Amino acid sequence: YNCAALGATQSTMNKLNTTHRRQLRQVLRVHWPHVITNENLYGSTASYPVTEFVQNQRWNTFGNILRGDKEIPAYQSMRRYYETRQRKRGKMPMMLPQLLHEDTKKFDQNLKTIADFEAIAETAQDIAEWNRRKDQLKQMTQAKMKEDNIKKNRKRFEARTRRRERFQEPDQDQPENIRGPRAQMVTRPTLILKLPKRKKQRACTNIRRR
Repeated sequence: YNCAALGATQSTMNKLNTTHRRQLRQVLRVHWPHVITNENLYGSTASYPVTEFVQNQRWNTFGNILRGDKEIPAYQSMRRYYETRQRKRGKMPMMLPQLLHEDTKKFDQNLKTIADFEAIAETAQDIAEWNRRKDQLKQMTQAKMKEDNIKKNRKRFEARTRRRERFQEPDQDQPENIRGPRAQMVTRPTLILKLPKRKKQRACTNIRRR
């Protein structure tokens, strides 16, 4: 609810996507050691990532505000923000205007000044052009997610390969003492120390107190 005004960072959205996929796997009863890819998971449940849903809702609401009456509080608030916007020192926190600016940058357009706001408001009057931009933005988001998944799988494969090379089976042609780090650990002589057993103290029960 009210996700159109959500100003969340990319890490927060990734956590939401992870939680959503975990719930979908629970619905399909897919547990370890059975695995399923993200694409097959979304296809089997006829769903899509939370990031796409939030982005679509954000642009729907943004377009409705720009095409609506200019006297409504939402339009006046957005216009007042870009009229009185001042650059401060340091990194700005992630908010809704920053997300809209990041989205508009993909179309070679900025959203920082009142002139940029008026130009986008003029573009929003054409519903067909606005919907085309939404579809194009959705395709860009899907392509980026696929690229990130490919990079993540490649890193996992490389880490798995390095781990196998590190703990590979010893070669039978080599001597026993230089077959590998695990073989060296096994063939090292062990030092066993025999500690003397502690004598149990017998309680003197025959001593009478005077």
